[in-house]
Amino acid sequence: MKTVTLRVEHALGRTEALSRIRKAAEGLSGRSAAFVKSIEWSDTGARVVGEGFQGQLTVSDTDVVGEVELGWQLAFLPLKVQRDGEAWIGGLLR
Repeated sequence: MKTVTLRVEHALGRTEALSRIRKAAEGLSGRSAAFVKSIEWSDTGARVVGEGFQGQLTVSDTDVVGEVELGWQLAFLPLKVQRDGEAWIGGLLR
């Protein structure tokens, strides 16, 4: 599996950043929701399993870091996964 690291800095604090990410993830619908199989939340982030990927999202007071393992379906698109993931998270934390 190919691993991609996502990193987005923020100034919201851990609690607010995690709250925004959780609310957005729980509100996923349509095509986006179809790719996510499960999300296990913790006080510091989430473990996500999806169609062709799995990963860990860790939220701190100053940044969000995601370590995403790409299955064969996404292995040829690591830069797209990184760019799209960081853009989605960044948009939530502005």
